[in-house]
Amino acid sequence: MPRYRFNLQLENQVLRDRDGQQVSGPDNAWELAGALARELIQTSVVQPSSWLNCHLMVTDEAGCVVVDYPFAAALEQRVA
Repeated sequence: MPRYRFNLQLENQVLRDRDGQQVSGPDNAWELAGALARELIQTSVVQPSSWLNCHLMVTDEAGCVVVDYPFAAALEQRVA
């Protein structure tokens, strides 16, 4: 199973995922990115000024971005 890294673009800062997670493919990486974004929004002690400007850039083993998950999508799911 391929390993993907879930790098957090937090306003003007990138927090790199050094370990990554094994996920079966980009569709599942999208789902996991959404779950991670919702968890960060709900549990983060230090919140950025606007979650709307944050996203998870998911890269494959070659370093190519396969998912760009905007936190706005996670916020929309919380409201729905």
